[in-house]
Amino acid sequence: MFACLVLISIPNSFCAESDDNQQYVSCNNPFECVNVRTSLPPRRFTVPPRKFLVPSRRLVDRRALQEQIPGPGGVAGLAVLIGIVAIVIVVIALIIFCCLRGACSIIWCCLKSACSIIWCCLKSACSIIWCCLKSACSIIWCCLKRACSIICCCLRRRRRRGSNNSQVRRRIDANLDDFYADKILRSYGSIAPRRYTYAEVKKLTTSFKDKVGQGGFGVVYKGTLDDGRDVAVKVLNETKGNGEEFINEVVSISRTSHVNIVALLGFCYEKTKNKRALIYEFVSNGSLDRFLNNKGSSNTNCHLDIRALFRIAVGVARGLEYLHRGCRTRILHFDIKPHNILLDEHLCPKISDFGLAKICKTNESIVSMTGMKGTIGYIAPEVVNRCLGGVSHKSDVYSYGMLILAMVGGRREEFPDGTSQSSENYFPNYIYTKLERRSEGLHRFGEITREEEDTIHKMITVSLWCILANPSDRPSMSKVIEMLEGSLQSLQLPPKPSSVSPPRSPQESSNSESIPL
Repeated sequence: MFACLVLISIPNSFCAESDDNQQYVSCNNPFECVNVRTSLPPRRFTVPPRKFLVPSRRLVDRRALQEQIPGPGGVAGLAVLIGIVAIVIVVIALIIFCCLRGACSIIWCCLKSACSIIWCCLKSACSIIWCCLKSACSIIWCCLKRACSIICCCLRRRRRRGSNNSQVRRRIDANLDDFYADKILRSYGSIAPRRYTYAEVKKLTTSFKDKVGQGGFGVVYKGTLDDGRDVAVKVLNETKGNGEEFINEVVSISRTSHVNIVALLGFCYEKTKNKRALIYEFVSNGSLDRFLNNKGSSNTNCHLDIRALFRIAVGVARGLEYLHRGCRTRILHFDIKPHNILLDEHLCPKISDFGLAKICKTNESIVSMTGMKGTIGYIAPEVVNRCLGGVSHKSDVYSYGMLILAMVGGRREEFPDGTSQSSENYFPNYIYTKLERRSEGLHRFGEITREEEDTIHKMITVSLWCILANPSDRPSMSKVIEMLEGSLQSLQLPPKPSSVSPPRSPQESSNSESIPL
């Protein structure tokens, strides 16, 4: 639009100027011609007029002036030329503008397309990477989950295998123990004790209702067999002992058939439940300890005279002699004390409680022991101090001697003359001196006959032989029976005992509870 206006306005200006110039050229007197246009006001010249009277010098020739002033055709051509140049410039400018605009549009479109492509590529790449990461995480999670499941299953299987193996091992051990038990029972034939199940033991005792005693190895209940006989059922404490050893011990004890040994009627052994029980004949009067401490049963007289005590001493000696020499295998009791001597209705003594018993061959004189066995006050010195000698059947002889002294009242917590127990006059030196002088205070009885006094002296003399410190100096149980059944005059006093004495408890066995087996 601007270019068109320029082209229109340029020729008009040239045309106007050409008309004026035409009038100017056609005028004969240019200085007086009214066609000459000027904006200057008329001036009054003071120059003498004569200066203007020479026209030939100042006036321009018309013809020359016309030659100097271009004609209408030249001006128009110049205008056309200028217009053409302007048009060309405008066209070039338009072309350049259009080119630049198109180039900018193309560049913008290219940049926009490139950015779109790059954004799409980045977006696609991010989507692909995210999908890959998501898939990888899912795969890793599934693998970990599967691995954990496999590990848990393996651990469970191993645990089940371990438990199954332990159960199988226990079952094998139980079956082996049952096999050994049955084999041993068959080897002993008819003399073997009967084997009861734990359910049968529970039925015998009416669900362990009547408790009659308790010891260091278990609890004793009263029961009744199917034939009506009363029995004492001793349920042993749960231990981890060897089943074969327990069966051997049970069978060996069951082979003992002696009037002065409590009879073993049966046993119970279940390795899987770790249940063990011994079924003995029931002894109604309980233990000797109850009589010595005036705690006998209500239906019997608590007082035991000297004759009854002597018969009891001989009966216990016969029972020990049978255990040491009468059986096919030697049985060492290791726990002879008043608490383990039971009395029946006829006051016949019966040795019971073989919980500490040791079984050995007859020709073996020394046995091996781990730890101390027995009750303090009745333990042989060699059991405590192995330097004094080996442990053998002479240890039961020592316990028997202490039992006799307890029966006649020689073992007292306080001596009549106030002698300290810790002095060198402590037992058995004290008893030996009293016996040698035949002084009073040897027994707990009051006025007695001469015969009864001789019986007491005989029992004390035998007990002093039994409690000698050196095991080899003690007599055997066969010799003890011979000494008891012989006369007092044939007995000699033993050598004076040494100062070695076994440990003693403050209250001995006076507070022991009865276990009527």
